Amino acid sequence: FFRELHQVQYDPAQCKKSVPLKLMNSGWSADFNMMSWSLTAGYLAHTPISLRARVGWHYSVLMEELPSGRKVIKDKSTSACASLDLDCYFLPVSICPRSKYLPPIPMEQFVHENFNKSQEGKVLLVAFDKEWDRQDVQSLIRTTTMRKLLARAKSFRQSRRMKPNLFYPSLLYDYIARPKQEFRIQIAAKVSELDHLKRGKCAVMHVRRGDAKIMVGWFRKYHDVSEYIEAGKPFLEKRGIKQIFLLTDSSLAIQEAESQFPQYKWIYFNRERYKADEGGFENQLPSKSPRMEATYLAATMELVKRCSVIMKSQSHLSHLMHRLMCAGRKGYDDNDYVCPDAVIIGKNDHE
Repeated sequence: FFRELHQVQYDPAQCKKSVPLKLMNSGWSADFNMMSWSLTAGYLAHTPISLRARVGWHYSVLMEELPSGRKVIKDKSTSACASLDLDCYFLPVSICPRSKYLPPIPMEQFVHENFNKSQEGKVLLVAFDKEWDRQDVQSLIRTTTMRKLLARAKSFRQSRRMKPNLFYPSLLYDYIARPKQEFRIQIAAKVSELDHLKRGKCAVMHVRRGDAKIMVGWFRKYHDVSEYIEAGKPFLEKRGIKQIFLLTDSSLAIQEAESQFPQYKWIYFNRERYKADEGGFENQLPSKSPRMEATYLAATMELVKRCSVIMKSQSHLSHLMHRLMCAGRKGYDDNDYVCPDAVIIGKNDHE
């Protein structure tokens, strides 16, 4: 499948058809979700696509949101590279050169322009990995390779009782997030800081608080660390886990965890964080350094694969970690792919 995707994306003869699709500036996982959907749409349309930000990607330069909702560059001196884009860190998803005169378009516009009305919704079903095995959806998938991949994913999910949308997006994440050599070295350095995280003998806990209690048409409850421990304790005891890899945007959550539950070995990156909900919604760069934040996130995506349990809040980032833990755990449990035990806190919270 990746060879076929690569052939579409790296065929110089197809570059005249290449379309730049707009990068999202939301959160790490939400951004990569949109990228994976965009790549899927391009693959189904047999059209190479590139991924570009209109102004800059917020993990490549410090951005701010205006009252109108438009995001602009706040401090260009923080830029990770001159392009202010994905290629500050990752290998290009397409060989086709950028056009100075062709602005990136939303993925929905690309789907609308390349598929007829009856097909548009089906393209999204394949991208989301939902109901792709319907006969009318199968007609969109041109190659047997992708059909076989999705069939294997379905069989894998059913045998492991996974939700339908957990597996396929993680494969595309690994394709999009292929680090350049410099970034690969930076990721490895961060991973080595927590190399004492024991494979198969650790749990992940994701405590999201930056946008807790914010009311903008939806609500996210403020969850104590004790709620995670109470819900996850049966799985921790079953696997004899004492190490917990704590991922949080709040420094207070770390204090809470270590003071209330000293029986666990709490492992976390020593990095800048906000306190409680002072960061606010989609303000994920407490260090004000996009490269530093991107490096921590990329290293985290590698480290979570070592663990056998995930206690998570309702968020796109925790769902991505769960997917990667499922797809990347071969060799940690009985030499087979095994999804971690998962506990979700605040199932009705906004993602």
